[in-house]
Amino acid sequence: MPRRPWLTSMALLGWFGLAVQVYLVLLARWQEQASLIGGLINVFGYFTVLTNTLVATVLSYAAFGRESAAKRFFLSPSVSSAVAASIVLVALAYSVMLRHLWQPEGWQWLADELLHDVMPLLFALYWWFEVPKGSLRFRHLMVWALYPAVYFA
Repeated sequence: MPRRPWLTSMALLGWFGLAVQVYLVLLARWQEQASLIGGLINVFGYFTVLTNTLVATVLSYAAFGRESAAKRFFLSPSVSSAVAASIVLVALAYSVMLRHLWQPEGWQWLADELLHDVMPLLFALYWWFEVPKGSLRFRHLMVWALYPAVYFA
């Protein structure tokens, strides 16, 4: 049983939000008789989905990951902080530039809220309270900017 159930809940909520989003995209593709593989490529082409996948991965390792090189990598302060910076970017960019463009309803509203509002807030709290920050340096900012910069290029 996990030692910190709140981390497990956060990880599961992150995976749930991603699962709902992927399901909705694949359902729409199915109804349009379009390629499901194309739907997967499409959905995982979104910065929001990729970043929320990183968030759910970090939280999963924090909650119940076995000791491994992957766990050490994802839970390292520099990687967890890079993920935190990226998910905050997701929330800010969506709220400032995209939220006013549509009004999702039903399951799409739920996925939208989870991926753009709930998970960024929860991960920011995780980062604030759980990630050791003593080894973080100013030079890490450049590394954290690489993922969004490469994506948006």
